[in-house]
Amino acid sequence: MFEFLFKYPPDLYARGEFVVAGSWWLYLCTVLIVAPAIFTVLRYIRVRGESRTSDRLLLGVTRTAILAILILALFQPMLRVTTQEARGNVVGVLLDDSLSMNITDQGGQPRAQFVQRAFDPQTGEITRELAKHFAPRFFRFAAGAQPLQAADTMSYSGRTTNLARALEQVRRELGDATTAALVVVSDGAVTEPVSLDKTLAFFRAAGIPIHVVGVGQDKFIRDIEITNVAMPRQALKGASIAADVLIKHRGFDNERARLLIEDDGRLLAMEDVTLLARQPAQTVRVQFLLKEAGPRHVKFHIVPATDEVVSENNTREAELTVQDRRQRILYFEGEPRFE
Repeated sequence: MFEFLFKYPPDLYARGEFVVAGSWWLYLCTVLIVAPAIFTVLRYIRVRGESRTSDRLLLGVTRTAILAILILALFQPMLRVTTQEARGNVVGVLLDDSLSMNITDQGGQPRAQFVQRAFDPQTGEITRELAKHFAPRFFRFAAGAQPLQAADTMSYSGRTTNLARALEQVRRELGDATTAALVVVSDGAVTEPVSLDKTLAFFRAAGIPIHVVGVGQDKFIRDIEITNVAMPRQALKGASIAADVLIKHRGFDNERARLLIEDDGRLLAMEDVTLLARQPAQTVRVQFLLKEAGPRHVKFHIVPATDEVVSENNTREAELTVQDRRQRILYFEGEPRFE
């Protein structure tokens, strides 16, 4: 009914603005028409006799409304709507290339398979729709962002995801191109804790919206994760090393998990941990020995449970340097002893 009466649907009126195409002489005509309208209203007010006040008011409003419609028609009103020029604007598409995209939780399929099906630069379902109206440019990102050409393939091997650095590099790559929007496709996992305020301020000032497409489940019913490892950066050969391992769990209340500490495939220590129901995040202190000097990569690993969907977050690595030398220590004690 609205479109029948006003020619266009309501959403078009909501997005557009009214303008008039009339020239200066129409303003003069308006004055000449409004003056008799005022005279008519005043005349109706002074009319007496058998007419009632409501009748005079109705007649005055009707005549004034007719004159207003005529004036509006003379001004040639138009509805101005801004639309994007087909393929005239760039849409930057950032695809997550990190290791966590290999997790199988998209209806029994890896997250990466959904990205390939929907956003492949050549055959993606959403890519084809974007290409009808925009000029899409693709980037893959993990620790940083790189342009993704049609012949390139995603590796899904990045160990960290730095979204702030990726957005900054995409901004430099797009340069002066007329950018309609950015689309970020990511699962948000293994993200470096960096601030996005400064990066987003530029896009906000430039009027470039950023749309985020989340991939994968945001929570798992049963999951164990090593979120942090705190231990010294240096140690002496043969010395005992203490490490604090922060373990988070969901759905494993009061169950036991086995924590393994390895150095280049060699088992250094093993600890059985009880995952407390009242502590979804708990710190476990473990001790181990390193008998070889040099830089070492120590891996902390929890043996995955049989029904655990994600096992990639069960592992965390830490680096330290083992020194093969005698440490000189001056030690003071309160009282003299036999030693």
